[in-house]
Amino acid sequence: MLKTLKRKIALVAVAGLGAGLVSVAPAFAAAGTTTVRTDTGGAAVGTTTSLYVAKIRQAAMVAMGQQAYINTQVGVPELGRLCRSMFPCGTTYSDEDTGYFTGVANPAKAKQMLAEAGYDGTPVTLMRPTDLASIAKLPLVAQQQLQAAGFKVDFQQMDWATLLARRAKKDAPAQGGWNIFLTAWTAGDITNPLSMAMLNAKGQNGWFGWQDEPRLEYLKGRFARTTEAAEKKKIASEIQRVAFETATHAPLGQYISPAAVRSNVSGMLITPGVPLLWNMKKN
Repeated sequence: MLKTLKRKIALVAVAGLGAGLVSVAPAFAAAGTTTVRTDTGGAAVGTTTSLYVAKIRQAAMVAMGQQAYINTQVGVPELGRLCRSMFPCGTTYSDEDTGYFTGVANPAKAKQMLAEAGYDGTPVTLMRPTDLASIAKLPLVAQQQLQAAGFKVDFQQMDWATLLARRAKKDAPAQGGWNIFLTAWTAGDITNPLSMAMLNAKGQNGWFGWQDEPRLEYLKGRFARTTEAAEKKKIASEIQRVAFETATHAPLGQYISPAAVRSNVSGMLITPGVPLLWNMKKN
C-alpha cells in the first residue's frame, strides 16, 4: 500500500503543478525539469558467515554488475549512468581504475571465482524492504544476478523498520543476522573517504558488515591530515584499491532524482542532497 500511495502522491503533485496548485514537486521518480539530486545505489556485503572470504564477496560484486539495477529501479535511461568508482563519478575523487570490477555483470567469471574460493553452497541471506519504493526493486535484481552466478540465496522480505533492526544484528543469518542489503545514498554524502560510511573499517565498532581492515583506517588518517589536493587524490585512489580488494561494498551505479518546478518560480538553489526550499520566490 505504501508504494502505491507514494506513486499516487507523485502523480497528484505533478497534476497540481499543471493546475497551478503546487509550485515545486521535489525528487519524484519520473522525468522532471530540474535536476536537484544525484544518488548512488550500492550493496552492503556483510563480512559474516558464508561471505567472510573476500574472494566470495568479490564474486558477488562481479555477479551483480550495474545496468540491471539502473534499468529496474530508475526505468528512465537518461536519468541513470554506470559508475564503477567507489566515489561518485563527476566528483573530485572519482576513479574508474577498479581492477576486476568492471560494473558489467559477469556470471561466468563470478562462478569461477566462487569455485576458486571454495564456496560450499551455504545460503546467502539477502534482505529486501518491501515498503521503501526508492530501493525496493534493487534486491529483486540482486537475487536474480546472484543466483545466475551460482549463489544460493535466502531471500528475506520485510518492512524497512524491521530491516534496520535486523541490519544491526551481528549474529549468523540462522540466528537473525544477514549477509547482504542494498541501499542508496545522496552523492554529496559519499564524495570522500571520510564521509563514506561503507569505508568505516573499525571492526565491531564500524559500519554494518563490521569489516576490520586497519589499512583503510590508516589511509583515511593520512587523507585527513594531508592538505595538498594531488596527494589527497592519490590516497583516495589507494583507499579505493583496498576497498575493492577487501570488497567493502558494491557500487551499483548512479541516477538522478528529478524535481519539477513551475516556470513562475525563481531563485531555487540547485544543491546536492535534499532541495533547499529557501531563497525562492513566486513571480
